[in-house]
Amino acid sequence: MHDILSKNPEVTPLSIASSTRSFEVLNNEEENEENVTSTNILKNRPIRRRKSQTPSWIAELTEQREKHHQKNYEQRERLLALLEK
Repeated sequence: MHDILSKNPEVTPLSIASSTRSFEVLNNEEENEENVTSTNILKNRPIRRRKSQTPSWIAELTEQREKHHQKNYEQRERLLALLEK
């Protein structure tokens, strides 16, 4: 039993499994060289992204909130002005 587990243990020893570096997968060097060229081409290409457009109902809702806030603020100012007299 000891011979089988010592040659091919199914569980990685704790000292190796708990390294401070993140998990790294070791691949064949030939495969890496082929993939590097393909990923470099993709990284250099500019990515076109759509600009997020707010829907019209959100813009209207925001405008209504601002108007309501402004109205409340003006009422408070008038009330404070009356109380100061």
